[in-house]
Amino acid sequence: FNPPLSTDELQNLFPNEKNIEIIKSGGEGTVFKSFNNTFNNELATKIYSANHKIQRTKLEVEKLNKISCKYLVSIYDHNELTIRNEKCYYIKIEFIDGPDLRTLLNQNFIFSEEKVKKMIFCLSSAIKSLWEQSIVHCDIKPSNIIKNNEDYILIDLGIAKHLDGPKLTTVGKVMGTEGYLAPEQLIYKLLNPIPYKRPLNLENILEYLRED
Repeated sequence: FNPPLSTDELQNLFPNEKNIEIIKSGGEGTVFKSFNNTFNNELATKIYSANHKIQRTKLEVEKLNKISCKYLVSIYDHNELTIRNEKCYYIKIEFIDGPDLRTLLNQNFIFSEEKVKKMIFCLSSAIKSLWEQSIVHCDIKPSNIIKNNEDYILIDLGIAKHLDGPKLTTVGKVMGTEGYLAPEQLIYKLLNPIPYKRPLNLENILEYLRED
């Protein structure tokens, strides 16, 4: 949104929310935290910009509503609304209170063997639950893992692949974050008929992936 949505605008759009606090605002939309009177709980609301592919988000919501896993966020509400004369889509999810794994690593947080085992268990459970609904997350990285007390919650399915749904992603498009891609994600571009003559190392591979 340009200019970014203000707190007053959000309050007018969502009159049932109080203590609105904008967490993130950018080209893809706006995320804010608030206390919801209807659900009597603290929620995070993500409003997607008008040019967002709503079909992908609706599919994500439909799948998540079928999953019962404490290591994935729960969806409370979703709908369309008009903002500045444009139709937008929003979802309300539980607000996960806690730092992400990237923040903990930057703070030199000490992970004991038991904490590592617990994190692996939480993430494996989340991935298994997604897989049972034919979902591949595609962007598992430290900033998408939230430590909530002694649990670890996997968030952000924005670029997930839905293996049993419509094809919403361009064939051959590499999905994910550089540095956390699975090796098989690189195969399509490395087998591209365009000659690849540079030394095969990580730096050159990542540079090649940027060349679209």
